[in-house]
Parts: sequence; structure tokens; C-alpha cells
Amino acid sequence: MKLTSHRSNMLKFKLALALVCFAQSLCVAQDSPPSTNAKPAAGSKPVFVDGLAQVVEAFKSDWVQHDLFVETEFDSDQDGKVDRVHVSVTRPNPTQTEGLKVPVIYQSSPYYAGMGSTSPEHMWSPRQNLNSPPPKHATPPAIPQESKRPRLNGEHLAEWVPRGFAVVHSSSPGTGLSQGCPTVGGPNESLAPKAVIDWLNGRARGFTSVDGNEEVKADWCTGKVGMIGTSYNGTLCLAAATTGVDGLECIVPVAPNTSYYHYYRSNGLVRHPGGYMGEDIDVLYDFIHSGLQHPRRWHAQELRPNQRRLQRILEKSRLHPSTRQDEGSTPYGPCLQRLERHART
Repeated sequence: MKLTSHRSNMLKFKLALALVCFAQSLCVAQDSPPSTNAKPAAGSKPVFVDGLAQVVEAFKSDWVQHDLFVETEFDSDQDGKVDRVHVSVTRPNPTQTEGLKVPVIYQSSPYYAGMGSTSPEHMWSPRQNLNSPPPKHATPPAIPQESKRPRLNGEHLAEWVPRGFAVVHSSSPGTGLSQGCPTVGGPNESLAPKAVIDWLNGRARGFTSVDGNEEVKADWCTGKVGMIGTSYNGTLCLAAATTGVDGLECIVPVAPNTSYYHYYRSNGLVRHPGGYMGEDIDVLYDFIHSGLQHPRRWHAQELRPNQRRLQRILEKSRLHPSTRQDEGSTPYGPCLQRLERHART
């Protein structure tokens, strides 16, 4: 759906206003207080004018970039060890050379390591008769592993690092180099960004490798974190906020999904997200499943049978459009518990 010019301008204005509030909520942690008379200086301390962070020469180049693996509190791939998620950090050089502490702009995403197919043959066909099973869709090819090190993503670096912020990105569980399983709305999608924020505040452990013991500390961080993201990435902002994690000062979720049930169902009828005719939650699972190769094989053995069960559930939900949302959780998100219960009737 295209926005009208007026609605589009209003959305841009609201987003710009949110970003201003976003930065102001984090800047209270800085060493320099806001000043209406301040001018950008040659030093290595952040500078604020009318509450807005200014570009500082010392922050414009020679950024420190590194990646690590943060230990979570869940074991979604059931290998007997808590999962670790892949995190990348970009921060001003004075955090390394002068002991400067800075707040963090943080974004988490399942998309950094590649995405799956959007071809029609891998979607559910909307062309079907009422009260009859829908035709099966083909299984898409595996997503090639595209994780980048040490920088996962370049978004927000040019805007925020020169103004005295660190920018942190993390791959969602079961995507990229992050351990675990993608669950689409499961509890681990909330707990993974929580773990990263805990690490930034010294409450969780980070390691230089996915299975090593050499720890990495975030001693350059003030402990103040703001999350930002659009669409799925915006949904993960909300997911992290629901945990009440200390240190998450503000979020800017742009066009987030607030309910997977209502994302795929409307008054009990099947609906598809705009621009993706035939998508359902199993399709989204395949679209983000870019994780490590060995766990992918385990997922194929252990989760694919569940996905076939999921497909049967989805077929039943199409036959019985009166399905409603229910609380609870399954490997494919909270909406499916009720779908499964309805499929058994």
C-alpha cells in the first residue's frame, strides 16, 4: 500500500522526532552536559547543542570494530549448552585510547546473514477452493551463509558513531553465526537482545569465539542502550522491551509487528502481509533460517517434522477460518497453540 504524500511526510516527521528523543534519552549518560552555547570542539568528548549530539572530529574516523558471541540464558537447539549470539560493535576510537565511555545504538535482526526465497512456488497459493485443502508449496533452497566479520551490518554507523555513540548489531538466534533455532515470535527472540543489553551492562558474558572461553568486556559502555529497527527489526525492539531489561532506555520500533496472529489472520480469515502474497509463518521461518550448517541439519531432522505438523495445522486453519489467538508458545510462535488445538477438533 502506498502512502499519500501527506501521510508519508507525517511519518517522516514523527520518525525524526522520535530519533531526537531517542538520542536525548541516551545523552544523559555522557560526560558533557547539554549546552545551548556549546560548539563542536577538537577534543574527544561528545558535544551537544540544544540537546542534540554534534559530529566531533575525533569520532569521525579510526573506529574500533570487533565482534563477539554473547552468552544467553536459553538452549533453543537443545544441545545441552546455552546458546550464544553473534554481536558486532563499532565505537569511537577514544573508547579504546582514552577510556571514554559511550551509550549504544543497538539493532538486532534475523536478516544480516542472508534471506530465503520469495518466489511464488515457495509461498502458499491463494488460489484454492473453499473448504478444501490448499495446494502444498515447494520447500525453498537453503540460504547460503553470508555472515560478515567483524562488522555484521553498516546501518546507523555514519549517523551515530561520529556523534559519540557506539553502534551494536546482533544476529537473531538460529541466523548467521548465532547459535540456536529461529522460532519466529518465540521467547528466545526476546531473551537474545536482552542478553546483549545485559552484556553491555556487565551482567552477561561475551566471548571472542562461539565456543571459546576468552571473555570480552564492554567496559567502554555507559550502560545506556537504545534500540531501533524497522519491520522485523522493529518487532525485536518491542520483544526486548517486554523483558524489562535494565539499561534499555528507549526504543524506536518503525512499522513493527505487534501480533503474529493478526499479521497472518484477520477476524479468523487468512491474510498475507502486504507485498508477500502467500506468506505464512512457516514461510517466514524458511526465509530467515540462515544459521550454522551443522545445526541446520539438526533442525531439518527435529524441526522439519514439526514444520510438517505446522503445515497440517495451517491447512486446518484454512479449512476452519474461525480460529482465534490464544496465549502460550510453540516453536513457531504463540499463535499456533490455538491453531493446533483447533486442528485436532
